[in-house]
Amino acid sequence: MTDQEAIAEIEECTGLHVCIDPPPRMADLQDLLETVRRYA
Repeated sequence: MTDQEAIAEIEECTGLHVCIDPPPRMADLQDLLETVRRYA
């Protein structure tokens, strides 16, 4: 999964905008995505 795919799924599930400046670390994105999936 790319950063963009992770960001797109997080934004879709939460309705929030993920700031990409500065770019988030992939590990942080993966943690956030796991949390989003758990509570979605």
